[in-house]
Amino acid sequence: MFTTKYPSGNDKRKRKKEEEEEKIKPLKGSLQKLWKKTKQSDVPIEKDESEIVEKEVSQVQSTFTQEHEVVDEECANEITEQETEVIENEVIENREYTNPSEFVPLSWNICDPRVWDGLDSNMRDLLVEKGPIKENIVIFPKDKCSRGFSTYYYDQKLRNGELVDRKCNLASVGVDDWVHLGEKLKQHEDSLEHLTNLKAWAELQVRLKTNQTIDKELQEQIKKDTEHWRHVMIRIIAVVKRLAMNNLAFRGENEKIFEDSNGNFLGFLESIADVKSVILKKIKEAKYFSVILDCTPDASRMEQMTLVIRCVDVVSYPVKIEEYFLEFLNVENTSGLGLFGELEIALKSLDLNINDVRGQGYDNGSNMRGKHQGVQKRLLDVNPRAFYMPCGCHSLNLVLSDMANSCVKGKSFFGACQALYNFSSFEFILSLVIWHDILHKINLVSKNLQYEDMRLDVAITNFKGLVSFFEKYRENGFTSAMIDAKELANEMDVEPVFLIKRRIKRNKQFEQMELFESVFGFLFDAARLISLDDEGLKTCCLKLDKSLTHGDACDIDVKRLLSELQILQEMLPSVAYECEIPWNSLKVLEFVKKMDMFPNILMAYRILLTIPITVASAERSFSKLKLIKSYLRTSMTQDRLNGLAILSIEKNILKSIDVEHIIDDFASKNARRGHFK
Repeated sequence: MFTTKYPSGNDKRKRKKEEEEEKIKPLKGSLQKLWKKTKQSDVPIEKDESEIVEKEVSQVQSTFTQEHEVVDEECANEITEQETEVIENEVIENREYTNPSEFVPLSWNICDPRVWDGLDSNMRDLLVEKGPIKENIVIFPKDKCSRGFSTYYYDQKLRNGELVDRKCNLASVGVDDWVHLGEKLKQHEDSLEHLTNLKAWAELQVRLKTNQTIDKELQEQIKKDTEHWRHVMIRIIAVVKRLAMNNLAFRGENEKIFEDSNGNFLGFLESIADVKSVILKKIKEAKYFSVILDCTPDASRMEQMTLVIRCVDVVSYPVKIEEYFLEFLNVENTSGLGLFGELEIALKSLDLNINDVRGQGYDNGSNMRGKHQGVQKRLLDVNPRAFYMPCGCHSLNLVLSDMANSCVKGKSFFGACQALYNFSSFEFILSLVIWHDILHKINLVSKNLQYEDMRLDVAITNFKGLVSFFEKYRENGFTSAMIDAKELANEMDVEPVFLIKRRIKRNKQFEQMELFESVFGFLFDAARLISLDDEGLKTCCLKLDKSLTHGDACDIDVKRLLSELQILQEMLPSVAYECEIPWNSLKVLEFVKKMDMFPNILMAYRILLTIPITVASAERSFSKLKLIKSYLRTSMTQDRLNGLAILSIEKNILKSIDVEHIIDDFASKNARRGHFK
């Protein structure tokens, strides 16, 4: 009887090997173009090298045993004709491909991390200039548990919910533990190695950028702006010609915007209503903003509350602090509750999140600044991070009023000014000299505070300088004023006699600014930041974190903020002291934005510069209110008032809007109207 003869183990292994070689055979020579042809040299493989090669071959072979698996490109790139035939202790062809100079130029990619070991200094500079490139692959290779890398890890989520680009996605040691990838990335970003390399990358990037001239870019920008304004002027002239040729009236059957038959003027306003949308887009790009409110009655005895938004425009370069007028709000209830209700409704209608408010500025009215029932208290109850800043100009006026009331001769002086009384007395001459010196200094500070881009640190510096002037004037100013007054009195033939001693009384003001300085002071300029040691920097960061935390929500990650500031401290001295003018907070923000590596520092400076200093922008809007809604136009609707006001106040944005579609729409409407006549 015949028995079944089974192949031996050696035969089975041999047959299996032949089958695997048949599967791999079609790939032979398909990737030879990635390397140059080099002379073969017989080099014996060490034991550990042969084990690595056999391991790579076994990984490649296993991929072909699965029918529906795709060969990974990285593994396929490492397969060579000789590697598929390797047996232990045999000789293979030695191919050195770690040196970039041996790559074929057409197939060599500087962004490929596999070639970075042999980069020279020029190649490293080129890599830093180009920046990291990330693969936008929708589906990445999966492991045996169907887990893989995701583009989600390209972004880093900050404490306030914002997503920022993660600059470092490549470490010296790879990782395939996809379950714990998020935790490993966080550990890597907090490691000393990452911070050191990030600092080296940033310093090299700064050096490369400082060697580039900006003259070419400046000339190109000037040319673009010239061409832009030329086209804008052509279109404006075309609109004016169209209006003149058709003899069109401004008014229609009604004066309500966004309704039919409201006339050519309001119809044109509807077409250019993009002004508000442009402003809202800028505010949302900034994320954080401050509200500035003020009230005044109009010509029709209606109480109007102006809404002005302050934000930091980080999209443009250079970085700018902007204050935008949005609308007038007709209020009937002028209490703190009524005004806050109108503010809530307005922010909701504008699709602005009240939790993103980081500052509020009002005048010194009790309904606005009240600590118990005012608007500032009600807004702080909803959002404790909406820092209240009393108007610097109003506070300055109160100081001036208290100064005048605290001095008997001061009261007499202002009474004399109002009644034009006793111009020839020595007391009046002396008062005139004293108040001229005082009011001159106060006027300079008041004008500086009214600039839209006024920063908190500059305002505090102005106030401190003013206080210092008053202190010096209190000690020496009276003596110098007496000398000047005596000279004037002699010229006017007035007897210089003054025997009454002054009575001085001071009231403390600007405590709120001192509070802000204790929280944000270390960010006011580069010199303060550089002067802090590690312990002082940590204390400042903890105090700032406490102020920017509300429940579980926080705007910054205090640990990463501390690490970023420590790196920034070492980078700033090399660039901040090159300029004659010391770097202020706005300059530091521009530098941090250009680096694009310190998201928490960027967030802290954005919030600092968002806090309002005065309500001067709100006061200026009242000037337009009186011009637009005069006593002859008291029946003007609120919508029309807001439309005309925003066009008049934000005329710079109006000029920058592309009106081509407006002209086309206007021309088509009038063309159709002409055919019906």
